[in-house]
Amino acid sequence: MIFEIKNLHYSISGKLILKKINLKVGDSKHLLIQGPSGCGKTTLLNLMSGLLKPDSGDILFKNKNLSNLGENEVDLIRSENFGFIFQKLHLIGHLNVKQNINLVRKKKSQNADNILESLGLSNKDRQLAKYLSFGEAQRVAIARGIANDPKVIFADEPTSSLDDSNARNVMNLIFKQARRIGSTLIVCSHDNRINKYFKSFIKL
Repeated sequence: MIFEIKNLHYSISGKLILKKINLKVGDSKHLLIQGPSGCGKTTLLNLMSGLLKPDSGDILFKNKNLSNLGENEVDLIRSENFGFIFQKLHLIGHLNVKQNINLVRKKKSQNADNILESLGLSNKDRQLAKYLSFGEAQRVAIARGIANDPKVIFADEPTSSLDDSNARNVMNLIFKQARRIGSTLIVCSHDNRINKYFKSFIKL
């Protein structure tokens, strides 16, 4: 198992957000976390990636309990193992496409040119992010999310603002890249259109 969560609880300002969460995720498997807006999907993603600490319970990544590690240790695990695809793309507008990708790419990970080629962006490497079309910016965000050859790709509502055609394109691209580098994919979404892509899911 790459992830195992045991009896996880998390609250904000005394309000219980997540209660008794238990789940397992295998290597190179794909999990969809479903539920309406505000149910705690993004919170669970942030807990699994070590961005938040639970009130109680265990979050094991490769048998290491993130809940018991110091901030620097968790930061190292995150930088070496996790990639993120956000709902809001968070590209840096005054940097070009390759510079945006190289901000997160490790020296030993795949070359940025290879990533751009795989996503049909070879001719956009020097273009400033602020001048990209929305579709191009989405592909750059996917490229950035896989740039460090992550063991786990976390995607937060990747299709929520997209029409059917673009939602399908984005999911196909994410799955193609996950398969190419052998990553586990964990997606949180309230978009029922993407259910068909997953065999494993939990509802919050």
